[in-house]
Amino acid sequence: MFRKLLKMSSVTGLMLLFGVNVWAGEWTYTGSMNHTRAYHTATMLQDGKVLVGGYNSCELYDPVTKTWSRTGSMNTLRRFHTATFFLDDKQIPKVLVVGGKRMLGGEEPLSSCELYHVAVSGWGAVIPELNSPRAHHTATLLGNGKILVVGGRASASGGMLNSCEVWNGTSWSSTSSMSTPREHHTATLLPNDRVFVAGGRNASGSLSSFEIYDPVANSWIATGTLVEPRSYHQATLLSNGNVLITGGSGDTTGVLSSWEIWNETGILVAKGQMPTPRMLHTATLLQDGKVLVAGGEYRSSSPNILSSCDIFDPDVVMTWTSESSMNGERAFHTATLLPNGEVLVTGGISEGNIYKSCELWGGTAGPRAGVAGKVTDEKTGYPIAEAFVDIYSDPNNPGSLITAYSDSNGYYEAEFGLQADTEIVYVACYKTGYKGEWWDNKFSPQDADFVVVT
Repeated sequence: MFRKLLKMSSVTGLMLLFGVNVWAGEWTYTGSMNHTRAYHTATMLQDGKVLVGGYNSCELYDPVTKTWSRTGSMNTLRRFHTATFFLDDKQIPKVLVVGGKRMLGGEEPLSSCELYHVAVSGWGAVIPELNSPRAHHTATLLGNGKILVVGGRASASGGMLNSCEVWNGTSWSSTSSMSTPREHHTATLLPNDRVFVAGGRNASGSLSSFEIYDPVANSWIATGTLVEPRSYHQATLLSNGNVLITGGSGDTTGVLSSWEIWNETGILVAKGQMPTPRMLHTATLLQDGKVLVAGGEYRSSSPNILSSCDIFDPDVVMTWTSESSMNGERAFHTATLLPNGEVLVTGGISEGNIYKSCELWGGTAGPRAGVAGKVTDEKTGYPIAEAFVDIYSDPNNPGSLITAYSDSNGYYEAEFGLQADTEIVYVACYKTGYKGEWWDNKFSPQDADFVVVT
């Protein structure tokens, strides 16, 4: 059984840090997923719910109730895949999951694909496989309803692809190939129904080339080069039809703070610098036409994960402004614009930790609180570094509000959102691999200590 390690009556106990209101435009915690996730996908459905899958079983987020519900598992647990919403020839909503890597069993890319049936909230039988295994590829819903899958890698040792395939609703067909093999690129559907594929990397390193796919002619046009080579970047279609490309890795130039804007004919419109260099971030078009850039990595050495956020305004002389930071540092997370204008961020990693917590940007006012403490061995009194500290609002609910991490002196602190009537939070801690008498890696929220939040 999990041992209680935090003494409420001692100097190592928990204490209330603050209780404040949070206003629209800031970040608030929403319901946590049932499982930790990174390298996953988040797909907006017709009814406004968000399907999250990969790294473990799948679940649905309801933006009205702000809760998660399980919706079964894929036939193959996977990561680094794609998940694309589409309507089949009978206008039945489905989600196509393509390729990726197995959660267990090595780094070899997958050729298998699966369909999620929205109407029954479940997964169907396995469908035809890709012509080539793929991971780190892109999948883009075309204007004709088909799905274009581009590039990626075919093996754990490399094998970057220039080949492309199209899903027509029932089967795969090969289409014309790009001139350059690439993975970790971006693919953006343009207003003219063409697809703008930019950057990425192959055996030569990060790429500056970009190509445009014409689905009518079934051909690629190698139109030019980016201002800087980049991979692990983001590309966002702006309201005016231009494409904003942000950050990424430039290999010899490190993590990039540069941005550039291209129009649908492949002409450079503008370029500049973001306030913060970042890669593996998210860049979400907001309802007012601005772009919210969140999290990511800012350098190759640890610690290197960001919680900071910036907003790009294309209408005010293309300016960047710093936005309030997320409550936790995140990379390999997802960000989804909800119908009410909020942005849902799910999971991700931070310094080796994988999150199940989720946050909302742009939420309405709500109460927040925080706790801080010191993790010690109850027998020796010595501080214990690098311990996980899970904070709950309900000891019977396995989804924590947030997971904190003790520093080299055993101290931790955490800020989190609360329901209006919440007065108690429960705190449990553990450390994987710790051999001390007072630790047990199998912890239960029911055995956690608690603190009153007023």
